[in-house]
Amino acid sequence: MKTLKPPLAFVKTNRSTMLASVLTLFIVACSPEATLPSGNPAVSIPNTINDILSHQHREKGHVERDKYRNPAATLDFFGITADMDIIEINPGRGYYLEILAPFVSGKYIVAGNYDLEADNNYVRRSTKVLYDKLESSEIYKDVEVAHFDKSILDVATDSVDAVLTFRNIHSFAGDGGAKSSLKLFYDALKPGGILGIVQHRSADIPENAYLDSLPANELEKSGYMPQDYVISLAESEGFAFEATSEINANALDSGKHPKGVWTLPPSLSLGDENKDEYMRIGESDRMTLRFRKPEG
Repeated sequence: MKTLKPPLAFVKTNRSTMLASVLTLFIVACSPEATLPSGNPAVSIPNTINDILSHQHREKGHVERDKYRNPAATLDFFGITADMDIIEINPGRGYYLEILAPFVSGKYIVAGNYDLEADNNYVRRSTKVLYDKLESSEIYKDVEVAHFDKSILDVATDSVDAVLTFRNIHSFAGDGGAKSSLKLFYDALKPGGILGIVQHRSADIPENAYLDSLPANELEKSGYMPQDYVISLAESEGFAFEATSEINANALDSGKHPKGVWTLPPSLSLGDENKDEYMRIGESDRMTLRFRKPEG
């Protein structure tokens, strides 16, 4: 796996503070919550999901979204444990990054298209958001970053216990991207490894509207996908479908909005127009799916 630079130098090579603090780390190692010294203000690092969810390092907006995203129940449904090696695909603004970084004692890799010098403005902005987050706290000191797009996931084959993707299958679907991405996830997982998917769901979208061969821009208009179609895509790449959960369901969401899923919070792309109604609906209805890479 390639190391992305220069910002990742903080994550990978900035060990001077840690070396200077070996004695401190030794003294506090037996404490349930260790306080790590750094150039930033010292933070107490929690080690259970419940403690992490209430910890000060989380953004206020992310805490407010817990009622829609149900992270503790979702991770439990996926079977995620702290000792696993985990890849999170396209972590966005870091909602689950804030939770998984302190929780995972194994390897935690965030994967996406990150390049501060990219021609694409969205890629540059997304990269800056991620690197700023990683540099904001010692909590993220062990997070690794790998390159991912529809054609490559820069991690070793059969190397991780779980691949998690939250609300973004639609973003790499189209032009064959969903199938190729799922194949990359399959290859990265150890035999018996878990694929966990949370995705905006609408049963009213005709399946042929989301055929993976359509142009990507046609697939990104609503953000919603049919659940049966997502299951069939994963199965077509070799995954065994294990279970679905309604943890992240929202019966108030019709899936029919002027600007797709981005009409609803947190995006509220229509601004104040019908804002009270969209806030009443809340975040999107979501499928929560667990797959496994077969043994042998």
